[in-house]
Amino acid sequence: MRFRQAFVAPCFRAPDQSYDELLAQAKAIGYHAVEHWQRGADWEEFCASAARHGLTIASVGAHQSLERGIALPGEHARILTEIRASLAEATTHGIGNLIVLAGNRQPGISDAEHRAHAAALLSQVAAEAEAAAVNLNLEVFNTRVDQAGYCCDRLEWALDVVRRVRSPRVRILLDLYHRQIMEGDLIRALDEAKDHLGHIHTAGNPGRHELDDTQEIYWPAVARHIADIGYTGYVSHELFPRGDRLTALRQAFHACSVA
Repeated sequence: MRFRQAFVAPCFRAPDQSYDELLAQAKAIGYHAVEHWQRGADWEEFCASAARHGLTIASVGAHQSLERGIALPGEHARILTEIRASLAEATTHGIGNLIVLAGNRQPGISDAEHRAHAAALLSQVAAEAEAAAVNLNLEVFNTRVDQAGYCCDRLEWALDVVRRVRSPRVRILLDLYHRQIMEGDLIRALDEAKDHLGHIHTAGNPGRHELDDTQEIYWPAVARHIADIGYTGYVSHELFPRGDRLTALRQAFHACSVA
């Protein structure tokens, strides 16, 4: 089985657009799944619409706060409670992936200590994720443009943490937009991460916009390599269209389609 394509709904939903309209359009294009950032006020509406249109919910955030994440020991009690609630919600709605965030570096805590704290928290919930058959995917962000101070800004950081936990359900969210900014070398990154990949995000660089010919990544080659390494999860488009949203949604799908 090849990878399947998804998209992050808030990126493509117009202000006055219903989820039913957007998800019907996505289904017609060929999408298998849809994603949301967090379980907010529109969560039940979103889930119901996905079910009506035969779209799997690919992923959602496991806990609150990008800046106050799992590498900060003072946040662990809160985050554990939130992750456990998210695991229950994932089981209810058939969601296979939850996004875990490292948080920002803190004064007085070394990088080695941040890594250890992140691994310690994930170790506490790994068995629960395994029982639920849900991946906890640690996301790698860039710190050059979008998220200054974030701990997990290199693939090596994420690989180190997930390898310490040694659970088949503690994996990596490799956002190729963020990787392109920090380290480039996308195909090599896919090779390095292939045994630990849980989820993939895309967006054009620079700007985090459409996967078109105004940005620098050659997505057909990247998509072929994702297929070649045997990845069978979701490739999810998390971009902010400058032009027509439906056109961008269709364009992303075709840019990453592999025969």
